[in-house]
Amino acid sequence: MGKADNFKMWIQLVVGDDSKAMCKFCKCEIRAHEDLLQHVNTEKHKRNSPLCSSMRLTDIGVSCTVRRAKTREQELKYACFFACHCAISTIDHLREITAALHNQEIKLHRTKCRALICNVIAPCFTEDLVKDISKVSFSLIIDEITDISCTKQLCIMIRYFSCRFSRIIADAIASSLLDFLKLLMLLHLLYWIF
Repeated sequence: MGKADNFKMWIQLVVGDDSKAMCKFCKCEIRAHEDLLQHVNTEKHKRNSPLCSSMRLTDIGVSCTVRRAKTREQELKYACFFACHCAISTIDHLREITAALHNQEIKLHRTKCRALICNVIAPCFTEDLVKDISKVSFSLIIDEITDISCTKQLCIMIRYFSCRFSRIIADAIASSLLDFLKLLMLLHLLYWIF
């Protein structure tokens, strides 16, 4: 790594003054090339730039912990449970209870829970479903029922034999299919307008 590369790590331009530079670590302005070389050797810069030095984070008082696989697995199980049964906002309160009762390492709040559901669990389940349903024929069952208040309800089910579970699977997918059909209608309408 050359001198220029060393400077790139901690120097940024000062807007409006080409004769000065700003140290990212020390948050101070530095004048000329000679001042840059002097600044890099100051105690202030050495203290504020642990990335440039050979010190480890634990040497400056920051504790680095490696999350255990069991804790990550528990967080995924909680996220999966909330995806199926609860509002995600309640995870904040449950985490406090969980930490008090058995595992203080679990760090799971609504933002992380939502990210786990959207970026880890959903893609995994979608991939499994696509693999499972692509091997067999399936049927789409659409039926209309009328409830006690004479309101018509649309019931849409997908039914197929799952090789993975060795049984017939039937899931209601009305909302997803209706959203898809609304999108198709909107696209069709936009096609004819434009």
